[in-house]
Amino acid sequence: MLNVAHILGRKKLITNLNKQIQSCTDCDLCYLDVNKFDLNHGKGKLTMFGTGKILFLGQNPSTQRFFKCSTPCDAGICKQFIYTISNMGLDIEKVSLTNIVKCSTPDNRPPNIDEQNACKKWLNLEIELLQPTVIISLGRIATNVAKGLGFTGKMYDIWHPSFIQRYPKHKIEYRSKIEKILEEIK
Repeated sequence: MLNVAHILGRKKLITNLNKQIQSCTDCDLCYLDVNKFDLNHGKGKLTMFGTGKILFLGQNPSTQRFFKCSTPCDAGICKQFIYTISNMGLDIEKVSLTNIVKCSTPDNRPPNIDEQNACKKWLNLEIELLQPTVIISLGRIATNVAKGLGFTGKMYDIWHPSFIQRYPKHKIEYRSKIEKILEEIK
């Protein structure tokens, strides 16, 4: 269990890290995205302030995230994802969610290698701060980045929730995979 001093210290570190990310100019996305992912923005249940050791790793913040949802992804996808994992018994107050890049990409396209590499330092700092024991990557791009992090805990990958939104025929298989992962990490 985290003590109050640790939580307050972590919040201060998150605030500091957020300021650094907000002033980052390491790639073209930094100039294009006026609404960079704000680590302190999360008012929903999947936020950087999660107290658990499970980190869900997505691809990039949606361009819609600030208008419809208080989490770093698309509102509809987040809502469905939260519903799915909470109905499987995972306490969503005890997980964190972040992305491999911190800025939206034009037309929500996958981030290119330069953009991924520019944000890798931020991702490594987030992981150091959160100290997860499990990373569950959401989708192919996030999985490829996760494999290159040198993370020593358990790693799993699942389809990105948007894949299920586009191809609902895979919903049962998707849920089954998540249930298997959650059973393994209990």
